[in-house]
Amino acid sequence: MKVTLTIDTGPRAGERLVFGETNTVIIGRGAEAHVKLPDDDHIVSRKHMLLRMDPQDCVLVDLGSTNGTYFNGQRVSGETKLKEGDQIRVGVTAFTITDIESNDAGAGGADFQTGEIWLCRKCRGMAENANVDGRAADIGGAASYLCSGCAKDLKTELDGLRVGPYRLLRLLGQGTMGVVYEALDEQTGRFLALKQMLPGAAATEKVAKLFQREMAVLQDLRHRNIVRLIDHGADDGRYYFVSEYLDQGDAGSLLKSRRSAASVAESSSVIGQVLDGLQYAHDRSYVHRDIKPQNMLLSATGGQLTAKIADFGLAKNFAAAGASFMTRHGESAGTLLYMAPEQITNFRYVKPTADLYSTGISFYYLLTGKLPFHFPSPLDRVLGGLFGKKHKTELAIVLEDEPIPLLDQAPSIPEKLAAVVDRSVRKKEQARYQSAGEMKQAIEEALSE
Repeated sequence: MKVTLTIDTGPRAGERLVFGETNTVIIGRGAEAHVKLPDDDHIVSRKHMLLRMDPQDCVLVDLGSTNGTYFNGQRVSGETKLKEGDQIRVGVTAFTITDIESNDAGAGGADFQTGEIWLCRKCRGMAENANVDGRAADIGGAASYLCSGCAKDLKTELDGLRVGPYRLLRLLGQGTMGVVYEALDEQTGRFLALKQMLPGAAATEKVAKLFQREMAVLQDLRHRNIVRLIDHGADDGRYYFVSEYLDQGDAGSLLKSRRSAASVAESSSVIGQVLDGLQYAHDRSYVHRDIKPQNMLLSATGGQLTAKIADFGLAKNFAAAGASFMTRHGESAGTLLYMAPEQITNFRYVKPTADLYSTGISFYYLLTGKLPFHFPSPLDRVLGGLFGKKHKTELAIVLEDEPIPLLDQAPSIPEKLAAVVDRSVRKKEQARYQSAGEMKQAIEEALSE
């Protein structure tokens, strides 16, 4: 018996799973599952369901899951025999049985394989070159693909421009260090994001070292809520690196698209995923130092957002605090409005609690559309100059002023959740949450009451 499932929705959408003869395959969130579904899809049980392949039949069995397994739209119980065209849904992941081959002889033993076939993101046909470099299964859901026909017909804003083996499709953004493009690996049809150092005067030795640092950090971090590094190199003397491309923008774009604060559920989900990524990075002694909504990149699967932390250019190994050649005494870096006070005054020795403060400020902003300080407007400063009233600088406000309680700016937010946010942005490090896991747990408890 050989059974092929196509994953229609979920983080592994586009992948096909091919199961060999006389196998029993467990599907769920647990480490013991043969097919592992997303850890953050809590509708899925650790051992949710199994497929049993006999010489003649393929059978679906729900393993007593809390939220059920759905077969052709109906919740199943007991054993259900499968045929081609049947659909199975577990949490946000949906499968279609695309092929069943019975074997009367019952010869068996072949293990199941994954990642054999990848679908074109445009025509949904087979992306026949996706695995020509042998990396498709390892990269998994961190990339999508075009078939050769769709790739040939693709019209772009940057026709003819390339960096290394990558065709540049459109400009995504530009910062002080580099420029970011949506790109296509023409060999595989793989969609990616490519970040390259700026040319000319901006490409100083320090910028080159920051690029090398970011590449080194990303190589060391493999987590579902951290942007995945795919490749890196140099072109015409300028470093570049290639990472997964997330097509829903960043967390700040949630507010722009809605022209209002994001919902409590949506904001909490994004921040919870960011905290998962931070806990992983902190456990490996990395502190990000530039957490803000613009560095929380998003993708959408099955109507749910996945958030991943990007831009580790300022990341530092805090276990070796102070040893960096990148920061001088009195220097600070990051984004001022999201920076913890100690990051401004003692940037070289900043610890994970600074990332949690920045995450708290970001959460506050997503929930309210505002920052927790009263910053004078340009008009306020002009009028102050005319009438002899001197306003504090933004730097002084962040360092000295107490944050505005969240409920003062958004009274509809659940009180216990507001208390979590308020604690996360306290001035003193010791008064905040001491780990990302602790902060995430506090958010979950506040939402469950």
